Amino acid sequence: MIAFLLSSENLPFTIALSVMLGVALLEGVSAFFGMEFSEAVETIIPSDIGVDATSGDASSGLSKFLCWFRIGQMPVLILIIVLLTCFGLIGLALQGAFFGMTGRFLPGFLSVPAVFVSSLPVARTLSGWLGRVLPQDETEAVSEQTFIGRIAVITLGVAASGMPAEGRLKDAHGLTHYIQIEPMEPSDRFKRGDEILLVTRSSHVFKGIPNPTPMLSQAQTTLSRK
Repeated sequence: MIAFLLSSENLPFTIALSVMLGVALLEGVSAFFGMEFSEAVETIIPSDIGVDATSGDASSGLSKFLCWFRIGQMPVLILIIVLLTCFGLIGLALQGAFFGMTGRFLPGFLSVPAVFVSSLPVARTLSGWLGRVLPQDETEAVSEQTFIGRIAVITLGVAASGMPAEGRLKDAHGLTHYIQIEPMEPSDRFKRGDEILLVTRSSHVFKGIPNPTPMLSQAQTTLSRK
């Protein structure tokens, strides 16, 4: 088994699973000590990922892909863990099946791209299931309609009209939610760290304006802790 995991053809998949376990362990340890490793991950991701100031076709395509992969709907750290898990397990399963039939492994330059592409839709599906299960495990269900009037902070991407970015807010119970936000006014753009007052909702995207009263976000944070 060890020889199978450490063979050169299988090493990318073994490394992916090792990194996944390491990231999950760090998140667990940081949560135990009252820190949030997931927030640290958010801060090192470029704020303009998937969004180009020129708003060209390539940028639009990347933005659509990121939305398809649930960036902005779930914490990036969970998506990374799920993708690494799918990549590692699918890769090892493929290599094991191929070895059983032929007595040798697929070369890495063939297996790695094929497994990565195959892992994306699987990871997307699994993360969607997690998105429905995790909130129920943590607390009672909270209607997203109650988010209207609350303050959110942009955590990933640059929000522009028709191109939402990820935002984070705390509900009345003090629990964190990740949502997609775009400006109410077409001329506005929100970057990472901006505080946004949510004023309406269209499908799964919230629209907002720059926080007109910074004291409001402080009051909401204080109330959510009680």
